[in-house]
Amino acid sequence: MTDPNFPPNLDIKPLLLSPEHPQGQVQSENQANAIATYGIAGRVWEATKPLLDYFTPSQAYEPPCSFFASSGPHRVVELGSGQSVASLHLATHLTPQDTIVLTDLPAVIPLCEKCIDSWRPPKCHAKVVARPLAWGQTTFHLREEFGPISHVIMCDLVSMTF
Repeated sequence: MTDPNFPPNLDIKPLLLSPEHPQGQVQSENQANAIATYGIAGRVWEATKPLLDYFTPSQAYEPPCSFFASSGPHRVVELGSGQSVASLHLATHLTPQDTIVLTDLPAVIPLCEKCIDSWRPPKCHAKVVARPLAWGQTTFHLREEFGPISHVIMCDLVSMTF
């Protein structure tokens, strides 16, 4: 079976989330390197931009973002985390009683861990960990380790039939 993160004729470029950001060129180069190493999982996808707004407490949405409309603890699982940009942003706005579990294929977990390691959160933030989880696998082991799952994040997911 071929690697689903490297479909035939893969030709994707980095998405720059903030062109005016002083580290924009570095972000683009880091993403290009991640794409070369992890394929599709290395790219930041378009749905990340609106999620960054939605996962910011000062933004008003109807319905409101449930993370900020209720107290925790929140136990969040992100499917197909890859670069984990939206979840890491969310973690900065949650509390230490909350947990975000980044999941992806086993070959992509090093990318998730690298993103966690390079993340510069505020002093008070949610716990963030990475665990392997392929689509179709049960989440029993995650529930056993972290407790009941309160939220699932799915950002720009594509399911390919093989």
